Amino acid sequence: MGSPASRSESVDHRGPVPESLTTAAPAAAPLTLPRLLWGASASTFHRVWLGEGALLAINASLIVVARMPVLQAIAVMALSTITLALMYMLNDLYDAPADRCNPKKDQHLVSLYLDYGHIWYPLVFALKGLMIVAAWFVLGAPAAWAVPAVLFVNMVYSFGLKGVPIIDVAWCG
Repeated sequence: MGSPASRSESVDHRGPVPESLTTAAPAAAPLTLPRLLWGASASTFHRVWLGEGALLAINASLIVVARMPVLQAIAVMALSTITLALMYMLNDLYDAPADRCNPKKDQHLVSLYLDYGHIWYPLVFALKGLMIVAAWFVLGAPAAWAVPAVLFVNMVYSFGLKGVPIIDVAWCG
């Protein structure tokens, strides 16, 4: 048989491997409907909580000034709110890898986006498509063009211009 060194199998002389290196990372918590709904709305709630909900307030003001019928105003505000939520969600979803190290960010939300990015991205884009169709029916064809335009601006900002001095602010303006 020969000595252990002469065998084809290797012998590790470094000692035992620490348990932390031999155990797998904990599995992500399952994506339940409540977690899905929370993840879809948390980006917007967080911004409103921090006083960054100016776009929602502006949209509500424009709806009031337009003096549209109550049911139409509710539908337009819902459409506007969901569209803004999708914009915020895409931005936070894209930023999640960098936000992992940012103590100011909600780490539960960051983990949810990182663990289930393969679900969130298709979901966000599917919902954006649904918002475009809903805008067509709620606002009519001419006004509905604003929704894909705003969603396009959001994608260009999130994927390319965010953090580019002066240009990022000008693009969003």
